Amino acid sequence: MVNMFGWAGKILRINLSKRKILKQDLSKELTAAFLGGRGVNIKILYDEVTPGTNPLSHENRVIFGAGPLVGTVAPSCSRWNVTGRSPLTEIIGDSNAGGHWAAELKWSGYDHIVFEGRSEKPVYLWINDEEVELRDAQSIWGSTVSETIKKIREEVGEDEAKVVCIGPAGEKLVLSSAVISDFTRAAARTGIAAVMGSKNLKAIAVVGTKGVKIADPDKFEALCAEAYSEILSHPLYNIWSTLGTTYLLKAVNTAGRLPIKNWTENVLKEDVAEALSGEKLYRYYTVKNKGCFSCPISCSRVYSIHEGPYAGTFSEGPEYEAQVHLGSNLGISHMEAVLHMNMLCNELGLDVCTVGATLAWAMECYEKGIITEKDTEGIKLGWGNEEAAIQMIKKIANREGLGDLLAEGPYKAAQKIGRGSEKYVIHSKTIPYTAVDPRGSFGWALAYSVSTRGADHLRGLIYVASLKSYQEQATKIFGVPREATDEWSVLGKPFFVKLCEDLCAVIDSLGICKMPAMTLMISSYFVTSSGKPEKLAQIVSAATGVNFTGEKLLEIGERIYNLEKAFNCRMGYGGREHDTIPRRFMTEVPPFPPRNTKEALVSEDKFKYLLDEYYKLRGWDVETGLLTKDKLESLGLKDVADELKGLGKLSCKETRAHERI
Repeated sequence: MVNMFGWAGKILRINLSKRKILKQDLSKELTAAFLGGRGVNIKILYDEVTPGTNPLSHENRVIFGAGPLVGTVAPSCSRWNVTGRSPLTEIIGDSNAGGHWAAELKWSGYDHIVFEGRSEKPVYLWINDEEVELRDAQSIWGSTVSETIKKIREEVGEDEAKVVCIGPAGEKLVLSSAVISDFTRAAARTGIAAVMGSKNLKAIAVVGTKGVKIADPDKFEALCAEAYSEILSHPLYNIWSTLGTTYLLKAVNTAGRLPIKNWTENVLKEDVAEALSGEKLYRYYTVKNKGCFSCPISCSRVYSIHEGPYAGTFSEGPEYEAQVHLGSNLGISHMEAVLHMNMLCNELGLDVCTVGATLAWAMECYEKGIITEKDTEGIKLGWGNEEAAIQMIKKIANREGLGDLLAEGPYKAAQKIGRGSEKYVIHSKTIPYTAVDPRGSFGWALAYSVSTRGADHLRGLIYVASLKSYQEQATKIFGVPREATDEWSVLGKPFFVKLCEDLCAVIDSLGICKMPAMTLMISSYFVTSSGKPEKLAQIVSAATGVNFTGEKLLEIGERIYNLEKAFNCRMGYGGREHDTIPRRFMTEVPPFPPRNTKEALVSEDKFKYLLDEYYKLRGWDVETGLLTKDKLESLGLKDVADELKGLGKLSCKETRAHERI
């Protein structure tokens, strides 16, 4: 075994068809180029899943990964990634979640688990340090998430075993299904739970006792202490530690960017916003705050409902995305209904974003007569009908009635029913938008359109260039004109999108939560006066014994992002024609201030400028949006360039990266 610090140093390979388990060394060459977590996952996926692979076939992979800071005392380092070819989008499927499972995986001695093939019968993987075995899961197939975890813990005789699993939705190959750990932590959006379901893989349970070796413990602990102090003293700390992401609902509503009724409206009345707010959730329903492993913020909330039609509802969350996708975007303003739907999604193993966006699309189609009560079997799928939404969530998870169609997600559902329904799907690369309206916020418009996993805020989390509270600091740190940090301006947004995409790739590959890493990024912990994550590089260096600089980390992030782009190119989704934004945001003026102006629209001219400048900064072909030979070779990806050239999916032009602004 290669002696490593930070990394556990092992990859578990599981062939479900042959029931074979192989323990493989994690090479230093791989970690030097891709770090771990998301980065190593995409490298394995690129190498092993070829063009034409059916996402639900034996040949697809399900790859779990935890980065080198996971399981250490570094703050908020609890995240894990799960990766495969997405059955929802048919490009890269990569999802990230927190909790305690990833730390336990590292402590058991493994950084990554790679599943291939398909088991004849349902199974789960049991890891107890060196003991690794596939166990029969027929008795828990069909169980909800909480039932699954409780039954597995009882069977393995470990009350503290950490379990990641799929619910009934994943078993039934619902494309909006999510992989869940720690009862409620969802790795969602891309339907990898359906890939697990197609392989008859129900869960992975783990207990680890080995810990993580640190190269320079004294320096590492001192740097981590500084990082904790930085987080605890941040101006937003009290808000995040009390309300978490739920504080965003009122803030985004005030800014006029809240998705309402499938993005046809943008502002809730004050009393309605209050009814869905994080403040109300905290005041009336929160039992306690809860945090992931090694997190000083504890931004999540355990909640319960004691009376009324939803009495007995008990779960964790919801996050801002659930408030919107199960609330305002469906025209629902009843907090208790949203809490109940969030619990259902957690138990059934569903992604609140995709399910909510699918229902919003279906409700608009119902309003316009495209979907009728004949299609819904009598369910009145109108705006604000919480009973109908709850019924449809259950039907989606079980693929019953109209739920069987909606289980495909809004894009594929619209392709099947036609009738003009396609124009009401709010998506990029076939995945529905998360809960930010990009009109009048042009950095977000670009970030959504070029995201490698489709419309999503977590690939390029650009709060640094969209919140007024950051403008002065961001302008000073990055040396850009103040206009570049104004969300209404297109200037500078390509620079910030690229920077945040590369940094997000690093953060996911190390195993850090994006809340302190990006939302609180204007601190010496992550981005210093050089505009690079130098303090983070020092922490990683002390942990691993490998000399990293901020510039080196960003180069690794760029390599990861380019390889993800290359994977999408191989699957037919790598050109400029796929980096799109819905027509609604280009042509429909929002009804309420401050966005009710044509200036808020993402016009064709604005969008062309954003893409052109972004491609230049990336060193990609501006005309086609394709990767270039010189860019890939500069990142040490010559073999990728050669393959894409052979497939006819590489630009023949030599395009050098331009200056950032």
